[in-house]
Amino acid sequence: MIKNIIAILAGVVLVLFILKSTARLPNEKPNGFKRKLTVNPLMPLKQAPLKVALESICGTKSGDIYFTTPHPGWLIRLDTTLTRQDTFAFGLPAHHEIPGAHETVADAPRAFLFANNIPAVYSGNWEQQSFDTLYQPANTFSRGVYMPPDNIVLRVLDSSLQRQRLQRINIHTKHIEAESDLFATQQNGGFDRDGLLRYDTATKRLFYIELYRNAFYCMDTSLRLLYTGHTIDTLAHNPISVQWVKWENEKRLMPAKARTSVTQDAVVANGYLFVLSNLKADNERGWIFNHNAVVDMYRVQDGSYYGSFYIPRYNDEKLKSFTVYNDRVVALYTSQVATFKWQNQ
Repeated sequence: MIKNIIAILAGVVLVLFILKSTARLPNEKPNGFKRKLTVNPLMPLKQAPLKVALESICGTKSGDIYFTTPHPGWLIRLDTTLTRQDTFAFGLPAHHEIPGAHETVADAPRAFLFANNIPAVYSGNWEQQSFDTLYQPANTFSRGVYMPPDNIVLRVLDSSLQRQRLQRINIHTKHIEAESDLFATQQNGGFDRDGLLRYDTATKRLFYIELYRNAFYCMDTSLRLLYTGHTIDTLAHNPISVQWVKWENEKRLMPAKARTSVTQDAVVANGYLFVLSNLKADNERGWIFNHNAVVDMYRVQDGSYYGSFYIPRYNDEKLKSFTVYNDRVVALYTSQVATFKWQNQ
C-alpha cells in the first residue's frame, strides 16, 4: 500500500515538473511589482560550443565548473576559460537507469546523486571509481542538497505521507541529526510548497526557495529558521488543485491545472541569493524581458532586495542553468556555454 502511494506521489512530482515547464507565463498583463534595474553588471568574457549535450551546472571547485549529462553517472568538467574539457564517470554502471526526478551535486572528486523516487542518495568518486548507496530514506523525497563536509539535507515525506519535513542526515553514521517542519500547513503531500534547496558554504546558511510563491526561508545548519524572505513579485497565494485520473489502467492523483511558476532556479554566492525569475515586472519592456533571463538579488544577511540584472540569450536559446563563482557568472544554453565577469556595483 505504501509503495503504491509513493508511486502516486512520484507521478505527481513528474506531472508538476511537466506542467511547470509547459505552462504559459502570465506576463501579458501587469504583475504588480517593479524591479530595480541598474546598468548590467555582466561583462561578456567567452563563449564555447558544446561538444556533448549538457543538462545543468552541478558544482564549482578550484577554478573548474561541473555539468551533468543525460547519463546520470557522467559529468563534464570545464575550466573557467572554457578551454579544457574532461569527462568523469563516478562508478554508476552504464546500463543503470535512475527513474523519475534526480539531481546531482558535484564536490570534486565526489558527486552526490539524489534519486528522489527510488528513494536513495548515492555517492560516487571518480578518482576511486567507486559508487555506493549513501542513504535510503523510508519514503520518497522531493529535494536534496549536500551540506559539506559531513551532511546531506532532504525534504522527505513523513510517515503520514501528507507532509514533507526537512532532515539533516550525517553521511557517515546515517543518523538523522536535525529535523524541521518549516511550514505550519501543507497539502497534497507537501507538493503545494514545492521549492529548491540551496546551501552556502561561505555563510553556512541553508535556503529553501518556493517555486510557486514569493517566499524563501533562511536556516542555520541545525535547520532553525533565521528569517523568512519574500521575492519582489506579489504572488503570495497560489494553491494547487489535484484530481484522480485514469493512467495506464490505474487511478493516480494528478495536478488538475498548471500553476504560475515564480522561480526557475536559484544560486547562493558572494553574499547574495540569486533568483532566476519567471515573472516580468511592470517597469520592464516586454521585448527585453523576452530576450533575456532576469535575475533578482537578495542579501543573504537579511533577505532584503538588492537589485536585478539580465543574462542574455544566445542565438535565441533560453538559459538552461547558471551559477555564480567568485567574479564569474557561468551560463549554460542548449548548444553553448558562456562566461561573464561579475562587476558588482
